[in-house]
Amino acid sequence: MSSLSWNQLTDSLNHQLSLPENVEKLTITDAALAYARCGWYVLPIAAGTKHPGSLLGTSWPEQSTRDPEQIKRLFKYPNTAIALHVGKSGAVVFDVDEPANLSLQLQLELLRANVPFQSTRLVGDERRGHYVFLVPNGCSYGNSLGGLGKGWGDVRGMNGIVVASPSPHQKEFGYYKWKRTGPVPLLPPTLAMLIPQRTGDSSGKLSFEEGRTFISANNGNTYPALLQSRLAYLRENPPTINNRHTAIQRFLMSVLKDSTVGFYPASEALNQTQAFFYSIKSPDEQTPREFEGMALWAMAQVEAMTEDEKAFHALNTAPHLEVEIMKWWRSHGK
Repeated sequence: MSSLSWNQLTDSLNHQLSLPENVEKLTITDAALAYARCGWYVLPIAAGTKHPGSLLGTSWPEQSTRDPEQIKRLFKYPNTAIALHVGKSGAVVFDVDEPANLSLQLQLELLRANVPFQSTRLVGDERRGHYVFLVPNGCSYGNSLGGLGKGWGDVRGMNGIVVASPSPHQKEFGYYKWKRTGPVPLLPPTLAMLIPQRTGDSSGKLSFEEGRTFISANNGNTYPALLQSRLAYLRENPPTINNRHTAIQRFLMSVLKDSTVGFYPASEALNQTQAFFYSIKSPDEQTPREFEGMALWAMAQVEAMTEDEKAFHALNTAPHLEVEIMKWWRSHGK
């Protein structure tokens, strides 16, 4: 848990961040520009998704921007949606999926009239959606629920995004609309005390200490054969010389997603992937601590997943589907 100094609280008053009005009437590009004018780092994602790298790839944390010319260039393609890069913008967002499970303390703080709120559903509980707060200067929060309890939703912090209006929603009765806009208030101390601070760098990586915590927390072993299956496919289809870094980074994301849903230990996934990486890229070719950097970045992406996204991954990586998936990939020459 974290505590805040007086200087952090007072310095944060100089950090201006707000939510623009009536963005649902704008084009995607014009809305992205409006968010940027209000202090937000934005990035384009594929419409109908929540995946930050769906268009920009693994470098999306570095490519989110407030620069108008960059925004016009990035959002010129059709079928794009707007993602707000929460932590980079100096914010933290409470993504509420089950309002009935909110603690009394969370209800009191989130439902205040001055807290910007984006509704995410046309029907159902009207409290469901995104609640936005300003992070005190010098602080950084990840995506951990900390002492906030479980079952109500997720925290979006340092490496998190939220899809923003007027982007289309991926679900039938989903709809993004800001119900309360204006200046973003400072995160209340009563909530800040309950959320662990992040110490990773601005590129979206976990720190080494956070990496150790991630590895310790993800040590399930319900489907160890899946790791060997993934590694066997990687060995049979090694990346090209010019694509080794990106390919291994993506592979790390896949195996660490498996680890976070309990299929096999993260430590085993990292050790075996590192051994393969060293077999295809000699130390003389590697940048300093290249594998460690890729691993810490991949851990941060996986840590940012919501519980729904983890459940979806587990469902779509069900053991009985693995053999058929591998056959399909081979038959299609992938």
